[in-house]
Amino acid sequence: MGKRRKARRRRGPRWSARLGEWLGGISWLRVARATVSVAVLAGVTAGVVYGLPALEKHVSSLPAYQQQVTAELVDPPAWLLANPHIARRIIGRCQLSQDDGRLTDGLARRVAQSVSLVGWVKRVHEVSIGADDVLRIRCDYREPVAWVAHGSCYYLVDEELVRLPGRYLRTEVSRDSGLLLVLGVGRPPPAEGQPWEGDDLRGAIRMVGLLRDKPYFGQLTGVIVANYGGRRDRRAPHIELATDRGARIRWGRAPGEEIDEPTAAQKLAHLQGIWREYDRVDMGRSWVDIQVWPDRVIVPVGAWQADRRQRS
Repeated sequence: MGKRRKARRRRGPRWSARLGEWLGGISWLRVARATVSVAVLAGVTAGVVYGLPALEKHVSSLPAYQQQVTAELVDPPAWLLANPHIARRIIGRCQLSQDDGRLTDGLARRVAQSVSLVGWVKRVHEVSIGADDVLRIRCDYREPVAWVAHGSCYYLVDEELVRLPGRYLRTEVSRDSGLLLVLGVGRPPPAEGQPWEGDDLRGAIRMVGLLRDKPYFGQLTGVIVANYGGRRDRRAPHIELATDRGARIRWGRAPGEEIDEPTAAQKLAHLQGIWREYDRVDMGRSWVDIQVWPDRVIVPVGAWQADRRQRS
């Protein structure tokens, strides 16, 4: 028998041959285009990263961008226009310097943060700067609604009982401001920008809200809450109103807290009727009591008899 021959293993092409086949299938034109595109992109990126700061520095050095920045309040309410010293204080908190320009980094944000800390400002909505180099500040403000006396000093509060900036002397408190004076509050004033706690002051500000649009409001000067809740004398009026002739109107309990008393609406109707008939909310008397009857008022007996004699 003849010898068997071993079958030889068939070898594939060498790796160098394979690599040559792969390289031969590549479109070198496409590779060249891709390479150029990457190079251009890298160049543009480098230009943006390194060129923009230089360009910004150059532009900011131009005379048109070196103008002094000013600030103004957009659409301030009427009460703020009538008190320009408050508006100046708000604008002063912008703390603008000669180095601040239209392109100053973070200028609007910095101004918004500074203005928001002013006690007269409730909320900053927007700070923008225009091509005229004017910062325009749009805010909500805290309008004063009453003076509050405590000790020998006087303070302002808004409708949310937030204490507003300033501490005033008696000579600085004027009815010409259009605000009533709250007397007799128990708690001391808080820091500026903080709410003034106390049911007595809260009741007084509710009274101010009821009275401020009435035609006789100009004849009133104050809300007295020294006996609020009957804390001094349970039989005496909890709240009284003072008039510009030194009279007292005995109001009674705070609005919404009436017990065996006319409602706040009925008491307001009393005052409206008195004002229409006498042209004086206090009837020209030393005091008027509107806290007892829903359909009549009480006045000093002697004064009432004198009035009847004059009318007869």
